[in-house]
Amino acid sequence: MAKTKKTMAPGERVGLYISRVIVWIGMLFAIIPIYFVVRASFSPGTAFYQSNPFEWSNLTFANYQSLAQPFSSGYTFAQWLGNTFLIATITSVVQVFITLTAAFAFSRMKFWGRRYGLMFLLLLQMFPSLMSATAYYIMLSDIQGLNNLWWYMAVLCGGSAYTIWLMKGYMDTVPRDLDEAAIVDGAGYFRIFWQIIIPLALPMIVVVFIFSFIGIFTEYPLANLLLTSPNNYTVGLGLYWLLNPASHAQNFTQFSAAALVIAVPITVVYMIFQKWIVRGLTAGAVKG
Repeated sequence: MAKTKKTMAPGERVGLYISRVIVWIGMLFAIIPIYFVVRASFSPGTAFYQSNPFEWSNLTFANYQSLAQPFSSGYTFAQWLGNTFLIATITSVVQVFITLTAAFAFSRMKFWGRRYGLMFLLLLQMFPSLMSATAYYIMLSDIQGLNNLWWYMAVLCGGSAYTIWLMKGYMDTVPRDLDEAAIVDGAGYFRIFWQIIIPLALPMIVVVFIFSFIGIFTEYPLANLLLTSPNNYTVGLGLYWLLNPASHAQNFTQFSAAALVIAVPITVVYMIFQKWIVRGLTAGAVKG
């Protein structure tokens, strides 16, 4: 049977073209800044703006090569990148574990204070995390934990309230008939969690890990407050150090090259797990 071609009303066609124009304009506003950053990263000198930003005859890889060499103070960009990967990876794994166990308890178990616990998590989302920055500083200062990567990671591990809500909503879509069948077979909460919930929640686990990894990879305010030694800097602090006239000459071309190097691993991770992210965010849209 031949398929009939759907015709569009004049008003729908106009709306479609207008939406396309808006999308292209939005893409243009997003691409233009990226173009100038890419152009500056391959430019000689230290100035961000060039006399002719569309001239590509004087390209140089000197800015990228300088990132592989120690700076004048002896610090290296690779050291900052390694610190960031270590912090982001360990903290994201811990946040996934905390998120899974807390979300499973709120979704599958009945205990005193469950309702108020969920409301408390929702209340935490109403306040920005920087409101607790002073408390973190005073607490770590009292226990000699400032400028310590492990204590900094411990602080970051506590930011799981949003992901707990996200994971709980996903687990609520998993049919409880599976739990009841497992209980009939003699399974306890641990086996239900490990053999049923985790395999079914794998797409959302990837989503939580990616969100946590990207958020921690680009985190700056707490790192600037709690990490004082350049040896423990993350890439966010390192980028600021490149532009801070008090510690280093303002080299905008080198800064642009470092910004692109930082963007590459985040983009690669996102592209690799893109289908998992889409599955995780859309699977909970319809309760099954």
